[in-house]
Amino acid sequence: MTDINTIVTAILLKRKRTPLHRSMLVGISGIDGSGKGYLTGKIVAKLEQLGVNVAGNPGL
Repeated sequence: MTDINTIVTAILLKRKRTPLHRSMLVGISGIDGSGKGYLTGKIVAKLEQLGVNVAGNPGL
């Protein structure tokens, strides 16, 4: 499994290449019970810790 820091780094690198006036959508997929909500929560927490404006909804 890829660690959270690697995922967050990839998100931040992609964000750097996105114009500032554009939003960025990151999707997490997997089968029921695979930990999508847990992973989303960890990613959101790390991005917020780094000062990134994030809206996460692990309940969807």
